[in-house]
Amino acid sequence: MAEIVVKVGTATVVMTGIEFMTYANHYLKAAESLANHSDVDQWFDPLPYQLLCQSLELHLKSFIWFTDKLSRNKIRNKYGHDIVKLWRHSKSRGISKFGTPTNLRNTTIELLGPYYKARKFTYLDLSMS
Repeated sequence: MAEIVVKVGTATVVMTGIEFMTYANHYLKAAESLANHSDVDQWFDPLPYQLLCQSLELHLKSFIWFTDKLSRNKIRNKYGHDIVKLWRHSKSRGISKFGTPTNLRNTTIELLGPYYKARKFTYLDLSMS
C-alpha cells in the first residue's frame, strides 16, 4: 500500500460581512444565555456586556462591509473596537432600515462604548462594580 503525503502550505482566511454576522450571532446568543442564567444577587458580571458589545461590533462591521465594500483590514484599522464610531457611521449609511436608532439604543451605545473600547469588560475593571 502506497503512502500518500499531503503538504499543507500557509493559508489566508479573509473574513467577510457574512463571517462578521455569523460570529456576531454566536456572541449574541452567548450574551443572552449568560444574562438569562444570572443571579440577581451576585455582584456585577461584565461577561454579558462584553459578549453583547462584541456582537454589536461584528454586526455593525458586517453592515459596513456590505454598504461600503471595505476590506476587513480597512474596517479594523478605521474602527477598531469603537462601537460608538461604528454605530454613528452605520446610522449615516442607513442602518435604520434594519434597526431603529432609538434614544435608548443611542444612549446605551454611548454609555457602553468607551468601556468596551478600553477592554474594561474583558479584563474586569473592578472600579466598574
